[in-house]
Amino acid sequence: MRYQLIPGQPNTIIWFDDSGCSGVIRPTDVEMWAEFEAWQAAGNAPEPGGTPDERSLEELRIAALSAVNAEVDAALLPITGRYSRAEIDTWPAQRSEARAWLADNQTPTPLLDTIAGDLDAVGKQAFCEAVLIKADAHKGVAGTAIAWRRTMTQWIYAQVGRESLLSFRPIYPNLPT
Repeated sequence: MRYQLIPGQPNTIIWFDDSGCSGVIRPTDVEMWAEFEAWQAAGNAPEPGGTPDERSLEELRIAALSAVNAEVDAALLPITGRYSRAEIDTWPAQRSEARAWLADNQTPTPLLDTIAGDLDAVGKQAFCEAVLIKADAHKGVAGTAIAWRRTMTQWIYAQVGRESLLSFRPIYPNLPT
């Protein structure tokens, strides 16, 4: 068995066995981490990992922000994953038309009419109410995810050194300490 350090990722080791298999272990992988520590206690040292990460602080911030944005997208996927980007882009207009029509059923709703087709007043009311229910569900989940993203963004820009960003791995909804 061989072990290799991963630059910029403390407490993360790559293992290689004689049959060509490999994997990543961390202290949370209790059994494999204990084997690694026993191997070290026997006088062995892990090989240095690839080239060190030499990205600038700003490049690390951009990478961290990208990872945070990916976590937000993943958090919203249970709601947004069922819809095309084109439809999602119309949600504000759908919401606006639905609210306006429910307040005054003489209000023109060209987008909703195109989406729903010919509906009688009862059907249109049910459709408008469904649009608003979905919009409220999305707002709640999106608001929470965006608040998390905002906190994470503030934390990223508060970092003055590279080390904390080199080991940064955002996991929604956890916040860094």
